[in-house]
Amino acid sequence: MMAKERKNNLTMTIQVAINDHVAGVEDPKGFSKLDVLLATLVDGQIPKDLLEASLLQILPNVQPAGERAWEALRLIVEGAKIKSATLSTAVMRVLDQQKEPSDGLARFQAFLVVRALGGTLVRRRLDEERTLYSEHRPLWVDLVVSSLKGMPDHIVALLEQQASQGAAQFTWRDIIRRLPFLFRLLGDDFNRAIVRITHAIPDAAGKAKLAAIVNKSFNINPLVEQNPNLEDQQAPQKKFGRFSRLTRSAARGARASHSMDRVFKDVLSAGMSDLRNQKNIQAAYGNHP
Repeated sequence: MMAKERKNNLTMTIQVAINDHVAGVEDPKGFSKLDVLLATLVDGQIPKDLLEASLLQILPNVQPAGERAWEALRLIVEGAKIKSATLSTAVMRVLDQQKEPSDGLARFQAFLVVRALGGTLVRRRLDEERTLYSEHRPLWVDLVVSSLKGMPDHIVALLEQQASQGAAQFTWRDIIRRLPFLFRLLGDDFNRAIVRITHAIPDAAGKAKLAAIVNKSFNINPLVEQNPNLEDQQAPQKKFGRFSRLTRSAARGARASHSMDRVFKDVLSAGMSDLRNQKNIQAAYGNHP
């Protein structure tokens, strides 16, 4: 009876914390019930099996909710460092129904919950997310890019393809917002990658603005570098990693002289982002940076 009561109390605590996060309720010092819960989770005061059971019970209530509710669930999972195939499968089952959550941003957060739980996001499955793709293309790109970690040639091909369309869904501005994360994710391949991506942008003015930010932040001028695509037209299957040897020292030099704080400052000062948008991007890329 004690165990059941403890589970019920925890379930109620979590539900109230999620509800308050959705409503934006905070105490006079600016803390929410979710903040208090997350502090408790970091201390390891709640057994993970008990927390998993409570989250499974709450999931039907979160399912039809919006972005903020799913974000709260993600923060709880990340804070507790829960890895659960059962819970991950349950959330994926919700997404596979393609009904609720119906909001694209909520679905974005739900996919991040799956990944935080240890689930795997694959390109083929993400291609089915038509609502997210059409309404929030940059965030869909973020999920796909993060799922391609360790495959720089695939990442660059995707970004080239999206940037080259010249559509409003994904533009040079979206590339600028993601520069700090792409820098960390691509490592020694970043220099050649940003040259290829910049050359793919059809808007001349946008291409010049992206190049200016890249030059300021990384000491790389993509417009004076030869586009690697021109060298590889006859051999599209060659691995992008073959270019790493040519740029390794330059990339390391950029990393040594330009901190991520500087890059974030450059991006934000250029008017390309806001704190909320940047938090969503950072959540998609996890530890990069």
